[in-house]
Amino acid sequence: RNDEIITPQDPQYGEWKDLRHTYEGKLARITTMQYGFRPAFHRLITFFTHMFLHGGIGHLVGNMIFLWLVGCMLEMGCGRRFYITAYVVTGLCAVSLFWLFNPHSEVPLVGASGAIAGMLGTFTVLYGRKRVKIFYSLGFYFNYIRMPAILLFPLWVGNELYQLFFGGMSQVAYVAHLGGLAGGFALGLAALKSTTRTRDALFEKTPEDEIARLMDRALEHIGQLDLTEGRRLLHRVLEKDPKNITAWTH
Repeated sequence: RNDEIITPQDPQYGEWKDLRHTYEGKLARITTMQYGFRPAFHRLITFFTHMFLHGGIGHLVGNMIFLWLVGCMLEMGCGRRFYITAYVVTGLCAVSLFWLFNPHSEVPLVGASGAIAGMLGTFTVLYGRKRVKIFYSLGFYFNYIRMPAILLFPLWVGNELYQLFFGGMSQVAYVAHLGGLAGGFALGLAALKSTTRTRDALFEKTPEDEIARLMDRALEHIGQLDLTEGRRLLHRVLEKDPKNITAWTH
């Protein structure tokens, strides 16, 4: 580009220059080059369009799985307007931090992962006091523990920082993930008091099916030939569901 490798005095300079222009023209027509975020050649529209593009089917499917998992609950709990606002805002936070750390990069940033990381941050704040089941393994021993969801946030941030500084060369934009997480966390804090819809309803335990439980106990006693207790339990089923054909049959 600066005429330093192939100089104007080189006999092949003219041909090379024409080929270079042809190549750059074709490259510029590629969708990721037009609408991916390139820090060195950024445009306002690419701040938004990059978060709706992906590098391939695997990239798309992987991101959509996580977007579906966390997005469903955010949309149901906080409404569609909040959901789309959270996606766009956290996506902008992600690309902004990426731009700050890589101002001269010409490689296009594409993908929803920065926005999705932000939505994970928002989700963690809004539902952080709920206890979730976490699987862990120590090699020879594994089990589940229950812990508040908000404790996952520093673990996510720690993992992203580790991958960023010690993970070696990678095509994954960990800086964008961190920007999204931070933006999502801040958005979640702002939404804690302003979100009017009841969020806790999403985590209410499914009511226990008492009739099924009584039937199981009744059949267990009948199987042990404890017919008196079995009959008593079947009568309790019929008190709750007088038309239960299975209870009447037994």
